[in-house]
Amino acid sequence: MIRLEPNRRTQNARRNLVRRRIPAILLAIAVTSYSGCGQSALPPPVKVTHRQSLVGIGMVVQITNTSGHHLYNVKVVGRSLREVESASLIATEHLRPRDSIEVGWMEFDGWVPQPGETIEVYCDDYALPKVSIVPKPEQLNGR
Repeated sequence: MIRLEPNRRTQNARRNLVRRRIPAILLAIAVTSYSGCGQSALPPPVKVTHRQSLVGIGMVVQITNTSGHHLYNVKVVGRSLREVESASLIATEHLRPRDSIEVGWMEFDGWVPQPGETIEVYCDDYALPKVSIVPKPEQLNGR
């Protein structure tokens, strides 16, 4: 009986194929188990931009829904690491597709977004926040 053995090149190609697929499979399993039932492991599909306040008090955070889906319970958290303080609010219960909202010191109940501070945007059905750093005013002109 003639026994055919695969050559080394074929064996190495198969091993490499398996080695490349294993990390992708493990990542898919991790994302699925982390995100839970019905929740995306990605941040919400929003664009976070900033502008100077019209009354000269800090910055205003602009949040735009970039998707074709409705977003619910959009929560905005501002964090200052220098003074270890934060503020949060439900900016809107419903953000329509391609719609925008703005959040500034009035909505944050006196907390003033300053350059270098962190803004986090959370929505229902998304496990992770969209994170943005408030830019310096001179960085806004270049946009």
